[in-house]
Amino acid sequence: MAYGDALKKWRESTGKTQAELACEIDAHPQYVSDIERGVRRPGMRVAMSIRRATNGAVGLDLLDEAA
Repeated sequence: MAYGDALKKWRESTGKTQAELACEIDAHPQYVSDIERGVRRPGMRVAMSIRRATNGAVGLDLLDEAA
């Protein structure tokens, strides 16, 4: 599963909005949207914040599949 797909699946399963997740990871909601759609690849700081926010459900190993 691609990184953005995994992030979206996790976010939707928790009932969070993109804005809520963005606030948790200190990023803009549009950035979260771009990551989920595969338009942008997260930087290491954001990827680490996502890993923490998702309790590891969306890990760095999936970044290899992000483009």
